[in-house]
Amino acid sequence: MNPTYIWELSQELFDIAVAAIDPSRTGQDVPDRRFIHHGQPVVEFCDGGTMALWHTPIEFRQVGRYDAPQIQTVTTFNVDLWRCWPVGNNIPPSLERIEDAVRLLQIDAWCLIEGMQSGLAPLAACELVQYQEIRALGPLGGMAGWRMPVTIGLSGKTPSL
Repeated sequence: MNPTYIWELSQELFDIAVAAIDPSRTGQDVPDRRFIHHGQPVVEFCDGGTMALWHTPIEFRQVGRYDAPQIQTVTTFNVDLWRCWPVGNNIPPSLERIEDAVRLLQIDAWCLIEGMQSGLAPLAACELVQYQEIRALGPLGGMAGWRMPVTIGLSGKTPSL
């Protein structure tokens, strides 16, 4: 496998995730703060949101028949999308502000699910692709969002997405 394969795959996956958050569908811009990280990133502030792609440690799994086992190399890529969450100064935010934030987060979730599934279709034709449940992040302080994990086999023989 090419030593830059994981980096190249990370870039392609991140491009798919960014394209999934289409402002014409979500009603909000893709966060300006976007990056790929080697592990779970720290999200410190919410000036327009944050979007990150990171992966878990690389695993080696035994697959196939017991008499002819094969080793499969996999990792789980995570797309984290954080948006601003309403906060109040010593008083809770109004229910209307919370409901507006939840509505926008739910739109983000659906666009991310649809965009990742359609964008990864070429990869799934020749490589292991396992979708996991999208997970809510937060709210933590003034931020809330989603984590979408996708486990992908790393044979190095995948087509360009």
